[in-house]
Amino acid sequence: MTVSNRNRQARGGAPVGVLAELPPVELAAIRYLRLWFSGKQDRIWRDFHNQLSNRSAKKAMVSFTGLMDAVQFYARRPLLRHDEQCVCFGGDECAFAHFVAASCSGNSHDAMTFGLHLFDSEKTEQIIATAAICGQVFSNMAGLGLPYPHSSIGRSSPGPTHPMPKATQ
Repeated sequence: MTVSNRNRQARGGAPVGVLAELPPVELAAIRYLRLWFSGKQDRIWRDFHNQLSNRSAKKAMVSFTGLMDAVQFYARRPLLRHDEQCVCFGGDECAFAHFVAASCSGNSHDAMTFGLHLFDSEKTEQIIATAAICGQVFSNMAGLGLPYPHSSIGRSSPGPTHPMPKATQ
């Protein structure tokens, strides 16, 4: 575990599992959560752009930006994250990953349960919709074939040729 001593005592930071045991959607949710809050948005954009069509990558990035804004501004408390390279994951990361997976699978009861645990109640339904899109993106990137609601997903060229899009408010 590579969580700081301060975070070991904080609620949500205790290790609860190992990343290698997670299904693809949950693994991607934690991986990209860590990258985002490590300031590596360009790496997320590169992954999206390398695995999705240009149009789908832009929509995925805007949706993921919205989800990360929700984590930053509407979480009940700051979500604790392990280091980007850590092989285990903590309770907050686990709840977030299951929230994204439940949202994209259409399990509205579980999505709402995890959402209410993580976020302010007034915003939870809206955040579930955004998490569902992100989860479907992760699923498609892993080759699991869940339908993406906005467009068909296609492979693009090996490197990004367009700048990372900015989220629209």
